[in-house]
Amino acid sequence: MIKRLHPPTKVRQSLIRVHREYTSHQDISKMNKPIGFYTSAMPGDGSYLDELQQRYGSTFEQLSKIEKLLLLHGIVQNLLNAEINIQGSSVAAAAVSTVSLIAQSINKRVTLGEHLGLASALINQLKYQR
Repeated sequence: MIKRLHPPTKVRQSLIRVHREYTSHQDISKMNKPIGFYTSAMPGDGSYLDELQQRYGSTFEQLSKIEKLLLLHGIVQNLLNAEINIQGSSVAAAAVSTVSLIAQSINKRVTLGEHLGLASALINQLKYQR
């Protein structure tokens, strides 16, 4: 019987983290889909999203990383405000107390390389949550 040797847990976790960060920084342009894939925007439909695609590219490739992050921040703020209007400020206050500790811990204990993956996971969960 051949015994398989595995690196120690911390080494294995570090290797996995490096691999994830490497693969997440590969040529992203091959993975992007046009905005219309995610929204109802169609080329030439005259919508504001179509105007944005014409100005900044169908995958917003002409926006810098900071501009994309700021745009995402604004979109998330709009969604949050709409949800607070629906559910009420007392529900929002309770949510803030829960999430504040989680956000602080993520900031301290999760690498920046994992933040976009976490954001993507949350976005996908929100898309299908009722």
